[in-house]
Amino acid sequence: MAEDKISASIIKQAEDKAAEILAEAEKKVAKIKSKAQQEMDLIEKKQQQQRDLTYRREVDRIVSNAELEIRLADLNAKRSQLDKVFQGCLKKLLNKDEKYPHILKNIIVRAAITGNEEIIACAEDQKYFTEKFLDSLHKEFSKGKGFKLSKKTADIKGGVFLAEGDVTIDASLNTIMQEEQYFLEPKVAEILFGGDD
Repeated sequence: MAEDKISASIIKQAEDKAAEILAEAEKKVAKIKSKAQQEMDLIEKKQQQQRDLTYRREVDRIVSNAELEIRLADLNAKRSQLDKVFQGCLKKLLNKDEKYPHILKNIIVRAAITGNEEIIACAEDQKYFTEKFLDSLHKEFSKGKGFKLSKKTADIKGGVFLAEGDVTIDASLNTIMQEEQYFLEPKVAEILFGGDD
């Protein structure tokens, strides 16, 4: 019997020790699981943050591209309207109404350098360069020996070329309108579109 008591006591101590070891092992396992779960949660959180960041960047990129496309379409529409305005002005000049001889005179006086230039006009405009017209040009410019009308014609729709020696000045209506458009476009845009750009 005493042996049974001792055996029971040893078994009890062994069971208690085993339970203690098992409890300690379960605490360690729980701690390891908890730490592993925290690390997994942290990794998941970082991955989610990275996905969110990637998503936000993609959304921002798409929005930026859309805004740029809208702006570009707006600018193209404005460019088209400005071009129509200046093309309309050129077309009106090319109608060559009763003011056209006066316009030609102003073009020549503004473009001439010496007053000795030869005027090269388009075939259609040759009729405006009468002796009287050339005399009035010389009086208005008041330099040089006087302008002469060339027998050559220019392949232009209106305006003239002024030639003297190796120098030829392009005073065609197309060229003048391009130059004027360069300088007037900001003012015209302000009138048409206001200060929205």
